[in-house]
Amino acid sequence: MEAQNKMLRRWFGEGRRITQPVAMRELLIGRLASRINDLRNEGVIIQDRFVDYRRADNKVVRVKEYWIDKTITTRKTKKKK
Repeated sequence: MEAQNKMLRRWFGEGRRITQPVAMRELLIGRLASRINDLRNEGVIIQDRFVDYRRADNKVVRVKEYWIDKTITTRKTKKKK
């Protein structure tokens, strides 16, 4: 997991976006959402959205796309009541 988190940090550091299919093909990461969660728990601010992705069988499915927005420097926290 640490090695995969390191690869993801490098990927994001290059200003790139990633989806599960790309993570599997390029970085051999099978559980991208778990690695994203690891980084978020370490305080990394990662943006996400759903995008359409065309599979090999030509079917269009929705997948999450993740990226780091360099202009966002702090995480918004909920105020305690």
